[in-house]
Amino acid sequence: MIYVVDDHSSVRRGIVRSLQAAGFSVRAFASGEELFAYGLTAECDCIVADVHLPGIDGLELHQQLVDKKMDVPLIFITSQDDVSVRSAAYKAGAMAFFHKPVDEQALIDSIEFAMEKRSQQTS
Repeated sequence: MIYVVDDHSSVRRGIVRSLQAAGFSVRAFASGEELFAYGLTAECDCIVADVHLPGIDGLELHQQLVDKKMDVPLIFITSQDDVSVRSAAYKAGAMAFFHKPVDEQALIDSIEFAMEKRSQQTS
């Protein structure tokens, strides 16, 4: 199960369609608050989140996961890419970082890599 968090509905829908076409189960959220209201469950294998979300942004979302000791791989996407944002994302523990529009196959490959790495760490 992949969770997608992006405040732009067209981007969110596009990513969801791409991931579903690749065989993933997907849940989509418009904000970090919506994700946390739903609840992060054991079903979540990876999160794809926009860095620049209103309210709880992607970096804060990741920090809250760390604080709650929830080890879920996080892949960041953004339309406002710059060196400081990219650096902060990787420092926060991002598995990958993509500029929108996202290359679908690269995103899928990154998700598969993140899930494989996570399964190796837990076995």
